[in-house]
Amino acid sequence: MSSDNPSSRMTPLSLLLLTLAASAISCTAHAPLPSPEAQLPYAGTPPPEQLQVLAPWVGSWTLDIQVAPGAQSKQGVHFTGKAVGEQQLNGQFIRVNGETSNGSTREEYTILYRYDAAKAHYRRWYFSSIGLASEFEGHWDASRQEMTWTLLNPIGNQTGTLVESVSSNVMTTRVTYRDGDGNIVRSAVNRATREPLPGASHK
Repeated sequence: MSSDNPSSRMTPLSLLLLTLAASAISCTAHAPLPSPEAQLPYAGTPPPEQLQVLAPWVGSWTLDIQVAPGAQSKQGVHFTGKAVGEQQLNGQFIRVNGETSNGSTREEYTILYRYDAAKAHYRRWYFSSIGLASEFEGHWDASRQEMTWTLLNPIGNQTGTLVESVSSNVMTTRVTYRDGDGNIVRSAVNRATREPLPGASHK
């Protein structure tokens, strides 16, 4: 074979790289196309515009939660964690998945947000790895940029209220639970700070 033939000078590494490149091109060429059904428009009505007030939850968050001293803990409890918010099901819901820890135990949770156009209020569901499932009804105060959530399925005579301050980079939720006599049995402040996007400047 003539030495002018490039293949006569190819090293084993060069041959491997060419093989990998050819394989990648072949995989791209044979990548499955979306099914016809996946390209169809969604059934039902478009996502409600009112849900956009909670759209800032979409993204990645660092959590800092301080539970005030009370019957469950005389010194209070401090939790830290992470959460990720996403729009789900054609934008009809916002889902936030999170995990928190106090250094000795951890908890995972999922929150679902929805605007109920028929009842003209917001809905919030909270599901936790400790077995807790709570449902809330929310009302939006545009002037204060706050959502006030009222617990719909309390335990016994307890009442629960969450006041959620909404902004683009910090979400603060103040949690208050009271017994039947109006005494506070649990009070906490949950602070979520948006994580910077990869490659974003930290000036």
